Amino acid sequence: MADPLNALKLDQLVEIIPEILVTLREDAMSIRGIRDIPLAAADKLFATICKLAEEVDLDLAGIPTWRNPEGRIIGMRSATRPVHVRWILEDIHCRVRGTDDERFVCDALRWAVRQSAGASKNVVSILVSELESAALTREWDRFAEVRQGNRGAAVG
Repeated sequence: MADPLNALKLDQLVEIIPEILVTLREDAMSIRGIRDIPLAAADKLFATICKLAEEVDLDLAGIPTWRNPEGRIIGMRSATRPVHVRWILEDIHCRVRGTDDERFVCDALRWAVRQSAGASKNVVSILVSELESAALTREWDRFAEVRQGNRGAAVG
């Protein structure tokens, strides 16, 4: 069975990942008791994004992060904002667009998003909404192709 997240392209992931991170943080603040599950999911997603950024030689200086003793990024700080994540993702997208690395980056981001979906029902709702939107867009594209084909046949 095909993974429905494969329908999401890199530009769509760039748009929804900051929203997913905000949702995970908000969920952590609204939950009583075990807050660390959505926070850990947000940190893991953010760390994956940062690892991809480092792979494409982006400089992350100035982005507030938590690092382990070896210097690897392990999570977001409270000062990390969705706009920081959007900037990183947009820069990654610009670097890999049209290259062989684009597919790898997209697959890695899908994997990270899939992992975070298990931590929050609200993240699942975001993904369902985005997948429905992507499916609707594909249907409109097919309709336009068929309509253009019918016009071409009628004129010719």
